[in-house]
Amino acid sequence: MIKRIRRHLPKGGFIANVLTLMTGMASAQAISIGGYFVITRLYLPVDFGMFALFVSIVEVISVVACWRYDEAIVLPQEDQQGANIAVLSLLIAVVVSALALMIIAGGKAVIDGPITPLSFWLWLAPLAVFFRGLNLVVSSWSTRKKQFRLLAISKTADAVTRAVAQMSAGLAIGSTAGGLIGGYLVGLILSTAIIVIPMCGGDFLQLIRRVTKAGIVTVAVAYKKFPIYLSWTGLLNRVTQQLPIWLFEYFYETAVVGFYSLGHRVLSLPTSTVTQSIQRVYLQKSAELHTDGKPVRSSFMKSTLGLVAVGAIPFLALLLFGPLIFAFAFGSKWYIAGLYAQLMSPWLFSAFISAPARTLFTVYQKQDVLLVFQIFFTLFGALAILAGHYFFGTVESCILLFSGAGSLFNLGMVGYSYRLVTTTPGKVNSQS
Repeated sequence: MIKRIRRHLPKGGFIANVLTLMTGMASAQAISIGGYFVITRLYLPVDFGMFALFVSIVEVISVVACWRYDEAIVLPQEDQQGANIAVLSLLIAVVVSALALMIIAGGKAVIDGPITPLSFWLWLAPLAVFFRGLNLVVSSWSTRKKQFRLLAISKTADAVTRAVAQMSAGLAIGSTAGGLIGGYLVGLILSTAIIVIPMCGGDFLQLIRRVTKAGIVTVAVAYKKFPIYLSWTGLLNRVTQQLPIWLFEYFYETAVVGFYSLGHRVLSLPTSTVTQSIQRVYLQKSAELHTDGKPVRSSFMKSTLGLVAVGAIPFLALLLFGPLIFAFAFGSKWYIAGLYAQLMSPWLFSAFISAPARTLFTVYQKQDVLLVFQIFFTLFGALAILAGHYFFGTVESCILLFSGAGSLFNLGMVGYSYRLVTTTPGKVNSQS
């Protein structure tokens, strides 16, 4: 059906590009969810808890792996400037990965105490951080060149490889967090290679050869708002996302982390199919409109209201029947994960519809405002979990209060972005 619709759309248009990327990502997420039907029967909640802790550490470091310069790759009008930013981002990724390795080596004695079973696998975290940074850079370059089909293939390959590797490990060596972590790494490396290899045969290498130290310094200064504001915003956002995992591990037990992480992961998979597709394509589209001095309000409204229409029914079903859905799909031992997903649904729905809004903070260079939003969410998110634990004493209360704080944060971003596109005219990007 999607192919039939795409044939009637202008080639390279916004909707056609979204559908191209969404098709590949939908396939990837369907494979991932299908894999969970098997994986949840091979691994225990405690294994998912340890895996969630590993990924949470990698994701927090990875969000600043390139100091967020990778998000600026799509903005300059000239490809050479984009290549300069790409090289700058890669150099930073190497440095951050090396620092992560030194921190893990230096902090091993501290790590061995509270999470001894994880300490061995943490040696793989710097490798994962580097490939996450590399993936961010090449994905942004592919977005700049409108190679959305390549991005879709990469996402599908990641999902297939990860699911097969995790299932194979579970069958071969039994229930252990190492099988989940190994599958995660294999999928990440392969999906990155799928984007990198075609780039080596295109004009990217020629542009790289013309990169100079002066050119790198120039773009580093021109787009300094990205590391100054967006890095902190991204870091706080990722820390906030992982706060429940870390605090539940501290207050309760690893099995609770496993239930929460599965609920969050399964709920996020289908929504990220749409939001990541929208963000990738909408970033290129809105940046182009803004640079050309054209209004962005219409495209913002259509994108946001479209997400509301798409997400309303699935999220309502989850809100009403979450525990039953999880128990049926993954087995009765995962009923609690469905309950947690039910409580998270308002927060994740608001995150779903705020995807275009978040993109506009980059286009309009409002990273400082986004940082303020994120500081408040981190603060109130932490207070929400602490209040749920100390005043009500249940995991469910923690999740419900945290979900409420997240919903207010996302809706606030939508409101601010609407005001931004209504009151701020498009203008030529002076940094291009």
